[in-house]
Amino acid sequence: MEMKKHLKSRAGWFLVVIYLIVAFFSFWEALTCTGILCDLAALPAVIPLGLPVAWFTDWIDYLFSIPGHVPSFHFRNWYFIIPTVIANSVFYYWLGSFSVKLFRRLRNKFSGKN
Repeated sequence: MEMKKHLKSRAGWFLVVIYLIVAFFSFWEALTCTGILCDLAALPAVIPLGLPVAWFTDWIDYLFSIPGHVPSFHFRNWYFIIPTVIANSVFYYWLGSFSVKLFRRLRNKFSGKN
């Protein structure tokens, strides 16, 4: 029951939907591009948790040698894309949820309500 209460943030879901749209088109551009700097198109989808996920996938690859994992091409690797999208979606949901709670708390504090 407690989890249902936390997953009702409209602002959080709004940020997740916006992020998923940006991530889809960014990764699509990075995966279908044939130029030199194609990975730069995926940067908006990778921020903010892409670097820790990259470090984690490199560490896991070092320990277990995951087949198909190419450490130098993170933006074109599904072992990197899927965990990054999931981690960033959770991050943006909680960011939206926290923002609403903070806004309400500050609004009540400065309007004189308790």
